[in-house]
Amino acid sequence: MVQMRSTWIHVCPAWVLGPRKAHHKFGGPVIGGIERVEDRLWELKQQFPDDLSSGHNYFEVRVDGDWEHLNSPNAISYDHLMDGITDGNFPRWSAFTHPAFGIAGVEDGAILSEDEDVIAVALAGHLTALERSYNLQRTGLGLGHTIWWPAFDSRLHRGHLHNMGTDEAWEKLLAFWQGIFSATAHRKKEFEVMLEFKPSVPGQRDFIPTTDAAIAFCQELNRRIGRKAMGINLEFAHALIGGELVCSAMRKIIDANLFSGLVHVNSAEKANVVWSPDGKGIISGTPGDDSDWPVGEGNVTIWEDQEAAIGLLDRLGATISAEHDIDPMGEDPFECYERSRGNLEKMIRSVRN
Repeated sequence: MVQMRSTWIHVCPAWVLGPRKAHHKFGGPVIGGIERVEDRLWELKQQFPDDLSSGHNYFEVRVDGDWEHLNSPNAISYDHLMDGITDGNFPRWSAFTHPAFGIAGVEDGAILSEDEDVIAVALAGHLTALERSYNLQRTGLGLGHTIWWPAFDSRLHRGHLHNMGTDEAWEKLLAFWQGIFSATAHRKKEFEVMLEFKPSVPGQRDFIPTTDAAIAFCQELNRRIGRKAMGINLEFAHALIGGELVCSAMRKIIDANLFSGLVHVNSAEKANVVWSPDGKGIISGTPGDDSDWPVGEGNVTIWEDQEAAIGLLDRLGATISAEHDIDPMGEDPFECYERSRGNLEKMIRSVRN
């Protein structure tokens, strides 16, 4: 019997191609990268004509209306993005994300903020991301993925979130997403969002920090909605900095039927962390640094673990959007992306031999 294999789509996020400092910790002259998003997309299409891109509202793709003051001066308009994809000048689009950072006030919580204006930005932003993703998929210009990364909705070392318990935080986050899906239900669009969990924003532990916790959160939301409304976008580096093996995390997500076709392929050092049985609390250790290296990089053990995860995905016989969420850290971003892309192709060839 012939083994079905997955179809892999490489995705270079638009933010990866932007200007970076020569060293991400110590600064230095701006090297590599392209200022304007439309120029990044045009160049990506020239160098990698079959690859896709993705991005955030405001930072890469402008949003008109009440919150347009949040737009980056380098961002492209949504209409220009659609026209560019239609004309074949820009790559098709994989995923939209509402940014979890860079917006005034979110450092004290976004969905979990005490500021109604900050919550309103989050609500409008996530709805816009869902609508845009849906529209691009409907018109054949994109894959329809939408990502939620709950950064700063974390157990902070200050303010009201310092004393908020996990149960209270989960209930507020679940209620927010129930509201999102109630607001879109009348359109008869079965939107789906993908949770991108992370063990910590540096120095602060997230309320959904592990694969086990993410699965439990999604299952509870889906139970309340009555369908699969939230899946999981596993970022390899996020699993590693939480002390998890990528292959083990991926297997759990697949077995829970929460893989929805999108994965963030990158790498980092594996931290030594022991979690409580429910995956919400740390027994020992500390989450590591989210380095966002090209996929597979670090050491042989890291490569073999990620290659095993690629093998699991390849045997699904699905269409998989592999987003290279990498930080060039001063390297030419196109060269860094090409290396990550090549690493993934090498893994795919290996698991098929």
